[in-house]
Amino acid sequence: MLDLIQEKFIAAVIAALVSAGVGGIIAWLTAKKNQKKKEIEDLRKELQELKERDEIFKNSIRAMLRQDIINTHDKYMARGWAEIYVKDNMQDMFKNYTALDGNGTVPRLVEEFMDLPTRKEDKK
Repeated sequence: MLDLIQEKFIAAVIAALVSAGVGGIIAWLTAKKNQKKKEIEDLRKELQELKERDEIFKNSIRAMLRQDIINTHDKYMARGWAEIYVKDNMQDMFKNYTALDGNGTVPRLVEEFMDLPTRKEDKK
């Protein structure tokens, strides 16, 4: 009878230890899962902020390119001709402007500018 009580006691102790161990593992895994969820949420927020900042940079660069295209157009249209390197630069600016989703009146200005005669700059 004593052996039976000892076996039941040992079985109860083992069951309690296993239960505590499994409970601890479950608690640890739950904490890890919650930590990963927070890390993922933090990364989502950071990605959203980067997207918003990227859009601001894109809009700013597009606006600067548009203004430079307009200034170049106006300057050389008044002069009536442009050097080849200025035309090359205008094409590069326009390519980048359109890559940044630029539109509006700029294509007409660039086309008008590109129709200017090309000649070398007068030496002073």
